[in-house]
Amino acid sequence: MALECRLPFRPQLQATSGLDSGAAGRSKKDVGRWGPNLLCWLRIALGPAFALALGAGGVWPLALVSTAALTDFFDGRLARRAGIATRGGLYLDVAADGIFLLTALVALASQERISWLMPCAVTIALSALAWQWSRRQPGDSPVRGLADRVGHTAGVANYGLVFAAAAAPLVGLEPRAIVILSLAMAVFNLAPLALRLLKRP
Repeated sequence: MALECRLPFRPQLQATSGLDSGAAGRSKKDVGRWGPNLLCWLRIALGPAFALALGAGGVWPLALVSTAALTDFFDGRLARRAGIATRGGLYLDVAADGIFLLTALVALASQERISWLMPCAVTIALSALAWQWSRRQPGDSPVRGLADRVGHTAGVANYGLVFAAAAAPLVGLEPRAIVILSLAMAVFNLAPLALRLLKRP
């Protein structure tokens, strides 16, 4: 008799479990759709926040540049894992990198922690990349050549430069060494442009 009383409730419990599973699946898909773009927009917002924190000093600039680097690391991976990687998402990713890095580099150069040639070089490199992308046709496949790989490496290294320049006063790094490093990084950022020019017939 007790068994007969429990039986009518079993289908209801199974149905409820199915609904919860479906809702969880939809929730994961929703997060997958807007998650990568949200990380890009967060990185854009971190640029002005870094500039303000740099003026105040302390460890906040290091925390902000570390957070920006983490968003850059995860946004593309989340998009590919969710199967929503698009060219528009790639453009937003690069734009977010450019806005954060240029804001941070200008703030550092204004305090004479790095050379002004560094933000100038990044501006030239990003402008050249945007011009190259503007010439692509909608059906063109995004083949990554040597210049693209060097540019990607330079972009990652730029975060390291921002971190080192922000950390220099806290850990006693020689200011002149950071300035010299920024000059070398400026040349490195222009390397993809030189490679593309040399590849031209």
